Amino acid sequence: MDLSSLTPDKQVKLQYWLDVIRQCRASGLTNQIWCEQHDISLKSYYYWLSKIRKLLKARFIRFLITFTSSILRKEGYTCRSTKKYQNMIRKI
Repeated sequence: MDLSSLTPDKQVKLQYWLDVIRQCRASGLTNQIWCEQHDISLKSYYYWLSKIRKLLKARFIRFLITFTSSILRKEGYTCRSTKKYQNMIRKI
């Protein structure tokens, strides 16, 4: 999943859950207690936490592949598997 491919509604929802997760972590309370105090389903909290982690992991992998490929090209190396990596990136 790519952020730019998200609809505006989904971007708003993602931002909401990012804020929820940040507030919960900053509170110093356990996730369960914080969610109970804020009337948030613990199941939903963990669902969105997992979804956000996957999104960030995919973005980080994309960054590493792009960064590494650009360094190799600057150093004069060719990467035979560049297309393979690009196809892999599209799937993430």
